[in-house]
Amino acid sequence: MFRIKLLKKHSICIRKKTHTSHAGCGITCFQSQILQWYKKYKRDDLPWRFTETRSVNAYRILISEIMLQQTQVSRVLDTFPRFINAFPTINHLASAPLDQVLKEWQGMGYNRRALYVQQCAQKIVTTFGGRIPSDITLLKTLPGIGPYTAGAVSCFAFGTPTVFLDTNIRKFFIHHFFAYASHTNKKISDVEILPIAERLLHKKNPRVWNYALMDYGALVLSRKPELLPRAKSYHKQSPFLGSNRFFRSQIVQYLLKHRHATRDELQQTSPHDISLILASLKKEGLIQEIRPDCFAIRHIAS
Repeated sequence: MFRIKLLKKHSICIRKKTHTSHAGCGITCFQSQILQWYKKYKRDDLPWRFTETRSVNAYRILISEIMLQQTQVSRVLDTFPRFINAFPTINHLASAPLDQVLKEWQGMGYNRRALYVQQCAQKIVTTFGGRIPSDITLLKTLPGIGPYTAGAVSCFAFGTPTVFLDTNIRKFFIHHFFAYASHTNKKISDVEILPIAERLLHKKNPRVWNYALMDYGALVLSRKPELLPRAKSYHKQSPFLGSNRFFRSQIVQYLLKHRHATRDELQQTSPHDISLILASLKKEGLIQEIRPDCFAIRHIAS
């Protein structure tokens, strides 16, 4: 697998705050290398991606991007087909019982995202007539959709020439443009990366361009674990087993299996007092208290 090379003088030039594109800055050559690499090593097996022979609708791209938040691709590959089979359209998802959505989401973690994905579908149906908006500002009004997901959906579903940063894209830019900081404790912020990403953006084919950056970060730069902690946005994930997230998921799974349960029955899922967890799950809208000290997955009218 060949690696992309960027001359130091080009890296310095492109990184300048006052940079303007010119023949000697190396942008065109660098873009060409990236696209050539992608053509050879692209991950066309990901079912939520456009390929030369396959188009993907905006609904599937929205679902995949929410699933991919803080979740490994391999896990999404297992869940995505099953979820789409259960809810083939945005209207199916919007009108489904929450417990059914949560059941199909199991294995993904972060059950709150299952709630968000349904709330997204419901808002798209009621506010946008069932059509996923292409505008990034409108996408960010949807539950659980931040700048990255809004940019990714707009780009991948509609071909909007926009930049956005995920873990792998950050690694790409830190590796090629912030090598000078590798011997210091300096953390690289998104504010520093985004202007460079804007300068390099391949406006004629932004979808393939961003696929390429992601894949290079995932397939080549995975061998450089030192890159990610250099991002200012990096937060090391705490172990799942025994964490608050773990016991939240245990309660949700118990309720999915038994439909309803008393506080004492749910307390058996944890050696710690679950009062704060129950209060949090109720506040988020995942569970409801159907009678005093008896809980169930929240029923949301479609």
